[in-house]
Parts: sequence; structure tokens; C-alpha cells
Amino acid sequence: MSRDGYDDITSGAQVVVSDASDKKVAIGDLGDGLLVKGPTGSTKLYESRCEYPFRIKDVPLGSKIYSVHAGNEARGERSFTRGDLTDGIQLTIG
Repeated sequence: MSRDGYDDITSGAQVVVSDASDKKVAIGDLGDGLLVKGPTGSTKLYESRCEYPFRIKDVPLGSKIYSVHAGNEARGERSFTRGDLTDGIQLTIG
């Protein structure tokens, strides 16, 4: 079944953290997806969203900037500071 370009975003998909030199330093995976109702309380797919929790342990210290990537290579990556990662981050697509 096609999910309109989101087939790579699913429970168990890898989440990769790279350091400032683009070296992969930690890997985790997406948890089970949770349907979040839209602003009107609707569960219609065009009004709601799916959230996948993830946690990545043992990210090494030492880099000022880290890049985080989930899904296929076409999705790109987002950059965060060590503090951002410690506080918790969100990745958004779509």
C-alpha cells in the first residue's frame, strides 16, 4: 500500500546522528506511530498527523553541532546543538 511518499517513515526506521565532520556517531529508530487528531478534533487523515517517538542513547560529547536524519536520503537532515539534543528535538516532514 502506498503512503504517498512516506513509505520510509514507519516504526523501526533508522534515526541517524552525525557529528560536525559528518561521521555517524549514534543510531536509533522510530517508535510506534501515534495518530494525533487535527485542530477540530477530527481523525480525518488530511487534518491529523502521525507522530513517531524516538530516543537515541549514547551520543558522544565533543561536537558543537550534530545532524539528525530519519527516513530515506532524500529527506535531508536537521542540525542541532548538544543542548538541543539533551532538551529533546522534533523532526517534521510533510
